[in-house]
Amino acid sequence: MVKTMKSNPKKAVENQLERLEKSVDAVAGQAVKESADIQRLTLEVVDMRQEMALLETKTGADRKFDLLMQAIDGLAAKIDAMHTEQFALNHGLNRHETVLVDHEKRIKTLEVEVKT
Repeated sequence: MVKTMKSNPKKAVENQLERLEKSVDAVAGQAVKESADIQRLTLEVVDMRQEMALLETKTGADRKFDLLMQAIDGLAAKIDAMHTEQFALNHGLNRHETVLVDHEKRIKTLEVEVKT
């Protein structure tokens, strides 16, 4: 290389310039490729963020739905308990009514016996 520069310095500079241009072209090509990769990765990150937001929204909706179902289950249990209590009260009231009717019959029988 030193011989080439001494014998023909213009040719040596041209050769170095060609090599430099090739290196610059290679770097530029690599930069374009990496830029495309960065754009693709950016799009993937945005897509992932959107998916995560949907998952967070879905998780929040699932939690709210679970709370709603728990509230409905609690109300259903209270309604069932009230129904059972109402049934027991009705049964007790019917028993008392039967006893009252029986007492009235006995009182009437006793009143008839006393009159005679």
